[in-house]
Amino acid sequence: SNNNMKIKANYIEDKIFECLKSGKFFKINKKKMEKVIKDLGQKGIDSVLVEGGGEINASLLETGLVNKVYAYIAGKLIMGRNAKSPVMGDGIPLMNDAVTLKDIKVQQLDNIDILLEGNVN
Repeated sequence: SNNNMKIKANYIEDKIFECLKSGKFFKINKKKMEKVIKDLGQKGIDSVLVEGGGEINASLLETGLVNKVYAYIAGKLIMGRNAKSPVMGDGIPLMNDAVTLKDIKVQQLDNIDILLEGNVN
């Protein structure tokens, strides 16, 4: 039912925010997030879409709990040393440490935006 979906959505939102630690930037607490993912699975929820900024995206990727990425990319180049990135965080020391995607699909959405979809390797 519609009410049941709202309850599930509120549960997910509450639990996800429990995993965030306050600081300069939000950072996912991996142990809490693992518990939330397990709890959601027991409730029959096997997929969660997270729309986040660069810090949330990086933090989730660092947990190792992300298995699929949908990256919406605008065909606009924002330049500048302080420009925001879709994946921020502390970065990686070596390219070998980068999160890689496999089974990549690219879809043009309109005359300027694309969707990049891939499974985390």
